[in-house]
Amino acid sequence: MTCIHIHVFCRQWSDFRTNKTYTVSHVLVYLLQFLLLLLVVLWSVGMLHAGVGETHMNNILTALDIPTPCHKTLKKVERKVGVTLESSAKRSCLVNLRKECDLTRPAESTASADESTDNSDADSSDLPSTPGLGVPLAAPLSPATERRFARRLREGFDIPDPAYQEWKLAQLACDGSKVAEQPPLPTPAKPRKKKKGAIGIDSSYDMGWGKRSRAMNSLTGVGANIGVKTGKVVGYATRNKRCITCDVAKREDREPKPHDCRRNHFGSSKSMEPAVAVELALDMRNHGAKLASLIGDDDSSTIKQLVETVDSNIVKQSDIGHSKRSLGNKMYEAKAKRKDCKQLTATVITYMQKMFSYALQNNAGDADGLRSTLLSVVPHAFGEHTECSATWCGFRKDPASYKHAGLAYGKDLSCPATRVLLTGLFDGLASQAEKLAPLGSSQANEALNNTVTSKAPKSRHYGGSESQDFRTAAAVLQKNEGQQYLPQVILQTGLSPSSALLARAKIKDTAHMKRRARATSRAGKLKRRLLRTKRTSQQASSEIREGVSYSSGCTLTTTTDLDTEEIPAPQKPLILQRLSSHPGRSLVFFDLEATGLSRTSQLTQIAAKVANTDTTFSCYMLPTTPIHSGAAAATGLTLGSSGGVRVLLKAGKPVNSVSQEDGLKAFLEWLEGLAVSVVLVAHNCLKYDMPVLLNALQSAGLLARLEESVHGFADSLPALKSALPQQVSYGLEQLHSALVKTPYAAHDAIADVSALEKVVVKAGADVLSTSITLKSAVDKLQHDAASAVRRVSLDVLVSDKSLSSAIAGKAAASGLSYHHMKLAFTRDKDGGISKLFTEKIGTTRRVTAQKRIIAAVCTHFQRVIPSPASVST
Repeated sequence: MTCIHIHVFCRQWSDFRTNKTYTVSHVLVYLLQFLLLLLVVLWSVGMLHAGVGETHMNNILTALDIPTPCHKTLKKVERKVGVTLESSAKRSCLVNLRKECDLTRPAESTASADESTDNSDADSSDLPSTPGLGVPLAAPLSPATERRFARRLREGFDIPDPAYQEWKLAQLACDGSKVAEQPPLPTPAKPRKKKKGAIGIDSSYDMGWGKRSRAMNSLTGVGANIGVKTGKVVGYATRNKRCITCDVAKREDREPKPHDCRRNHFGSSKSMEPAVAVELALDMRNHGAKLASLIGDDDSSTIKQLVETVDSNIVKQSDIGHSKRSLGNKMYEAKAKRKDCKQLTATVITYMQKMFSYALQNNAGDADGLRSTLLSVVPHAFGEHTECSATWCGFRKDPASYKHAGLAYGKDLSCPATRVLLTGLFDGLASQAEKLAPLGSSQANEALNNTVTSKAPKSRHYGGSESQDFRTAAAVLQKNEGQQYLPQVILQTGLSPSSALLARAKIKDTAHMKRRARATSRAGKLKRRLLRTKRTSQQASSEIREGVSYSSGCTLTTTTDLDTEEIPAPQKPLILQRLSSHPGRSLVFFDLEATGLSRTSQLTQIAAKVANTDTTFSCYMLPTTPIHSGAAAATGLTLGSSGGVRVLLKAGKPVNSVSQEDGLKAFLEWLEGLAVSVVLVAHNCLKYDMPVLLNALQSAGLLARLEESVHGFADSLPALKSALPQQVSYGLEQLHSALVKTPYAAHDAIADVSALEKVVVKAGADVLSTSITLKSAVDKLQHDAASAVRRVSLDVLVSDKSLSSAIAGKAAASGLSYHHMKLAFTRDKDGGISKLFTEKIGTTRRVTAQKRIIAAVCTHFQRVIPSPASVST
């Protein structure tokens, strides 16, 4: 039996030595248990980093068919890892506070701070000792020590020595075969003299809540100060209103067991924000800095308590993002409550928010200019431009043609109640011009809150124990140090970060920097603005088309009056599929004579000829409708009677004719007898012969039978235009005279098909290049028929010159009828027609974006649809 003495040492997790004798099996068991403990440590770090809990982690392990650790073990290890995270986060905040002070301090003060290098009173005791988190490096290693570390690394032994761990991380970072080059650790900072006065810094502050609720009753919260110069967290604190251990002990009427109680707030959730701000300001003073100005929203009493408790000289700067949203919320609330503000529509609210943003950007840092601009915004919207500046007011530049770009129809506002309301809002903003002019932003705090939410989701409650604070610390480290914080924390736990982890952290940080560079560039901002505009436009157009689909309490009383009729979505332009050349297909030239030029005219003659053969077909058909005089003059076909029976006459003489249905059946039977796949070719086929033939077949119920023998249609007219670009006229008679140079009996169907074949052969035209499949032809027939019905309904708009004939045809082709336009105007009198007409179909508008046309259509419906006031009277 092989025996062995065991000595296992781990700086953080276990340390035992024994002189007892163990078998090899005992050793393997102990080593396995030790490895499992290390895995649990890594799992705990991963849980806090990824934002999952014990249940989620064990669910993942179960799905991977890996045995799960006990939840108590995970919690125990999480507490040890969490303490490391919190200490690292606090040290990181302190380092960044020093950097913020250095960037804020005047240049001469910075220079004098480096004069002395041996000051024993320097406040270097506050510097963190964590490698990689802004910490001075240890002294250079001796050659012997470096050789010893290298030998240990090759042999796979880990030494619980901070110097070795730091050296090992540097080796992994510099090994190009294992991982991309890591950023070097910071160089040692020179000792600095004590400063007589605290350095005032500017920071943004905001509070993040652990619950999605407008009731403001969250059990947890985190507040952070972020330096304006560095963009890093310089201080943070959490508030927790609950401790599960204490609650259980109280419920069981006993003393709670010893634990790390994190309950530190006993007031309302609303009081968390000012309380944390005061705590952070006081803590900042303890580290040689003070709060000079605070950027934040105007939703709490934070600044009042800071001035009264910490420093009366603290200046408040308003966050422009919150200010803009607050202005919009107030206008929307007034829109819902104030029925007398008839012009306070969503369009006007968007316009006023845009004017507020323009005023801020054009007067950055100029409080007096901002105040003057804000006071002139409302008069400008109501057509009074005496106080406007020529730098931004278009009316001052061109009074004759100026129209408001964001108001309905470009017209001035006129509602007195709306003016009073807007004046009060903008006067209030003008009084706060000093706070708004610096253009302060707490966007960095919002980003931190999102990171906290990713690690402690609001749908789950981690605030009953230390876990919420641990996850907040991880978020702060990620904000300050990037993904590089993860290998540093693992190193502090006594483990060695792998090269794969270092490479992953490097990749994530690089991707974050690239993404941030794109987002902050002018092109990135413009792209986001265009995408936001596109989404808003699509949403508005969809709501207009759908009617009432969701509204609070819309079905509480009745459902019969709900406007749920849906306006058709924009129809995309019909894409006609072309025929490809195929040796098994045969060209059949055909020609029709009909009662008129309408696509629904009845046939009077149909003739066809197979290309390169003498096989022909010709049939006269008796129409049931009169023949148009123009068609009769061209073809010589008229209607008459013989023995009291209607007959078809050719040049005044009766010809053998059959009914429409019989003639079409005979034509189909002739095509089927060819026993080949046919492509029907005609001159101006796609615009006349094809729709007339398909309409006739559809009326007779024979359209489906055509698919058995016909594969598609081809038009010789565009093919001949391409083959003969110098030709003056492309009429069949002129082409035959120019190419064949012999006369023929025009407008006789059988003569026309023979002439057409000769012209195509002489010109060498490729008729298949202008062909379409039968399915595309049928789709086009149905689309054109539906558009024609809708086009008729728009005649009333064409007759009063609200729409031109071309625009009406475009609207009908997109799926709109008069009823649909009326419905859109009823749903939104100010913007319904505009949202409907300007909806995008690919890169083009559904109808038009011209304000003149939209205004004319709205004026028409204003006359047609009476206002509610006139109806009541």
